[in-house]
Formats: sequence, structure tokens, C-alpha cells
Amino acid sequence: MIDTDNSSFRVTFQPGLPGVGLSIRGVTGTFTATLDERGQPDLDQPVEGEFAMTAHDLDLGHPLLGRVVGAFLDGDDDVPVHGWMGDIEPLGDDRYRYGIRLHLRGADHEIAAEGRTTLDPDGSLRVHGTCRVDPRDVGVPIPRFIPLRCLTTWDLRVLPEP
Repeated sequence: MIDTDNSSFRVTFQPGLPGVGLSIRGVTGTFTATLDERGQPDLDQPVEGEFAMTAHDLDLGHPLLGRVVGAFLDGDDDVPVHGWMGDIEPLGDDRYRYGIRLHLRGADHEIAAEGRTTLDPDGSLRVHGTCRVDPRDVGVPIPRFIPLRCLTTWDLRVLPEP
């Protein structure tokens, strides 16, 4: 189960736009994984999970971007996001490539991400990583002439079953 109080997502934009970003709150969900003695996933067993969250506090800094994205969001300040994470491939001792499917604004989107896992002393698992996405690939109607990319960083704490 995801520890809602100690998990977060942050979306920033590249090229860097000072003060522009998106925060994520209320990350919930469950994951299935068998861990080895180092706290790394056993990839011979199923490793996947589902999550839900709400995007809020959108501050794009520039009025044009604010209008475009505001129209995309229909003026809604809280946007529900549902997703699935799985299809994990090793990239090193504690690094992995994750397949992510997001359901956002009525459409599904496939995203590749990279991250690490660490086992905390209390037995919880931390999964932290990044992914880079063209906002147009997830349905945000930004004009093609604007070279904007999203960088999402996350820090998820997954609690073991009691």
C-alpha cells in the first residue's frame, strides 16, 4: 500500500521556467512485489501496481501557457489521474525501467520511466525516479512551436502488508 503522507510527485518543465510547475497530492494505491534480501524486486515474480492521485496547484507563470492548459483542464483545479506501473526491466543493481500507463482526462497514455528502489529500516520500500514527457503526448494542447517537455520526479513509499 502506498503511504499517502510520505509520497509525492512533482512536475517541472524544460527548458526551465522559474516558478512554473505542478504538484501532486493524495497518491494512493497498491503494489505487488516480492523483494530479495537487499530490498530489490524479484523480477521472476509479478511486480506491478495501480495508483491514483490528483494534480493541483498548477502555476504556469506565463499567461499564454496558463490559458492553453486552463482550457485543457476545463477550468478545473483538481485533475484526477489513475495509473498502472509494471513491465519492470533492470538497468543496474538498483535501477529499473518502468512501464507506466496513465489515464488522464478520459484517455490512456504510455510512458517510460527510470527509477531506483531502496529498503528503509522500517521495512517500507522507496521507489524514486523520473520520466520526461512531451505534454502533447498526454493530450495537453500546447502549440508545436513551443519546445516544452515535462520532467516528473517522484518519491513513493510503499508499506509492506501487515
